[in-house]
Formats: sequence, structure tokens, C-alpha cells
Amino acid sequence: MAQTEQYKDGYEEAGIDVIDLTSDEITLVVQECWARLEDSFVETYNDINQQNQFWKTMRESTLFKKQHDFIHPKARLASTFLRNNPNFLR
Repeated sequence: MAQTEQYKDGYEEAGIDVIDLTSDEITLVVQECWARLEDSFVETYNDINQQNQFWKTMRESTLFKKQHDFIHPKARLASTFLRNNPNFLR
């Protein structure tokens, strides 16, 4: 059973829609990951602000605090995802 299926009722109760990434979105994320590994990915000022906003929101979450006591300094949500989903952090 896929994890999304396992938790589907909980997601629905919380008002969370699970939307699969398109093949183009997956390609962009993999390309970004590869560029980060090669240290050739260039973050914009907006990228940095969005990353900071994402991690600030995560750290403020009670559930996140209970389950995570360390965030690797290089942990990132794909900037390509954030650029293409401007309402994600709202």
C-alpha cells in the first residue's frame, strides 16, 4: 500500500490534497538536485527567502518540533517547486 493511500483519510480530514508531480516537475527537481550536487545551482534572492520561509514555518509546527530535532544545513525544498507553486507557502 502506498503511503499516500495509507494516510489518505487523515489528509482528507486535514484538508490536504495530495497531487502527484508531473514528469516535467520531476525532471526539473532532479536537474536542480544534480546542479546542487555539482555546486553549480545558483539560488536567487527570492529562492533564499522562500527556503527561509519554508523552514521557519516547519520549525514553528508543533508536530515538526516533536518529530525532528535536527535539520541538515543543506536540506532544501526544491526551489523549482517553490518557483512553480507560489501559493505553497501561503
